[in-house]
Amino acid sequence: LDLHKPQGILPRMKLLQKEYPGMFKWVGEINVVKQALFNNSNGFPVAIDTIQQWAPFMQLLKENSIPIGFHSDLGSDAEPLKYLPLMDKILELYPNNKILWLHLGGLSKQLTPLPPTLLQEPLYAS
Repeated sequence: LDLHKPQGILPRMKLLQKEYPGMFKWVGEINVVKQALFNNSNGFPVAIDTIQQWAPFMQLLKENSIPIGFHSDLGSDAEPLKYLPLMDKILELYPNNKILWLHLGGLSKQLTPLPPTLLQEPLYAS
């Protein structure tokens, strides 16, 4: 699924549900931003204003209690929280969806691992 082009996601999802009823239990692993793929012309950050255009497919996921797994890097050592606003926006717009933030955004070779205490306190972009 290409989060940069959300208009094509819902038709594909419906086609797969029709062709393979009851087979899909979750959606993933989808890249919001994955810096490790930048050299392959992939993984570039989704534009923050595109996230609201996900509403049709996110609604279908919510109605069917289907979780979605996102890869979304936090940032890099130079800019540790550069991409956090993307996940903030996703969670703001889709608070009732089942969302898995794979690796909690902190596991990437571009960012020195943060201490585990990070998980004990909320992390906000603003």
